[in-house]
Amino acid sequence: MKLLGIDLGDARTGVAASDLTGSLARGFHLIEGKGLKKTAIEVAELVLSEGADTVVIGDPLNMDGTAGERSAKAHAFGKLLEGQLFARGREDVKLVFFDERLTTVEAHEILAMTGNGDMGHRRKVDMLASELILQDYLDSIK
Repeated sequence: MKLLGIDLGDARTGVAASDLTGSLARGFHLIEGKGLKKTAIEVAELVLSEGADTVVIGDPLNMDGTAGERSAKAHAFGKLLEGQLFARGREDVKLVFFDERLTTVEAHEILAMTGNGDMGHRRKVDMLASELILQDYLDSIK
């Protein structure tokens, strides 16, 4: 079982992958602001190259648990990704939306505690946020 985790952003989208056992997540790819469609195309290609069978998309719910504009954007991205996967013969890939509230805040805190607040900080945050989303999901299904 191989999973990808997605932290969708306006400027950057972080991508994490699980190990083959589906136990551990690691951030491994950053997509620089290309728009939803181009990001969906790139993620679909990563699904193929990584052999993923599940994509966990961070769902940025409001603090009260309701879906807002950011959540709608994540779901629109999911629809585009679904179309890209279908076009590549991978309609079997499962898409999961997973609550990502506060993962970016947590990523900032982790990087600050580890002394990684340098110039590439935002890039590291986005990659780490995707890792946190995927790891939280993996932990929730055990």
